[in-house]
Amino acid sequence: MTRFVTVDEAAPLHPAVLWEDRDGKPVAVGLYGSVEEVPGHGEFEVWTFDVPTTLQVGAGINSGHYPLVDADGAPLWEGARIAFQLPSTHVNTYWGKGSFGTANQYGGHTFTSDEPFPNWGPRGTADGSGTARYSGGGGFLVEGPLKGYRILRQGLGDRHEHGITETFVRLLGDPRGVCSLTFDPAAPAP
Repeated sequence: MTRFVTVDEAAPLHPAVLWEDRDGKPVAVGLYGSVEEVPGHGEFEVWTFDVPTTLQVGAGINSGHYPLVDADGAPLWEGARIAFQLPSTHVNTYWGKGSFGTANQYGGHTFTSDEPFPNWGPRGTADGSGTARYSGGGGFLVEGPLKGYRILRQGLGDRHEHGITETFVRLLGDPRGVCSLTFDPAAPAP
């Protein structure tokens, strides 16, 4: 099992994410306030983002007031491959894959889906279709070192009448594709 750490040096506090390769796909398994807080951090490769991420706030990809992570705690960047299940009408959802766009100060985010979906009007009826999407949703992390970060995961529905369906945005891509290796524990010491 391969593990590595990513860090966004341009984000406040330089948050670090511990990743684990599962079946050839990196999955975020821990969020930390810094690389030094990752248990055993000297044993893992450290990758630094070369592109703006949703951990940066107030401009660019995230014009919101809070850092933003996907349903598993991973940062996103413009063009990142994602899977999603989001609210459509009433307690219904739609799901698919696409590319992440940006997050705004109102708690929403944009993305482009691979397949066109109906554009739902105010009465729940389809009004055309398209691949450019905007969605609100998500919640806040309420404990841990990244308390106050927005997370793109929440429940939809009610437990008594319809049940709860998880809505989410999840990263599918490998963050190392938009990072530079900044520490390699296997490299010989100078």
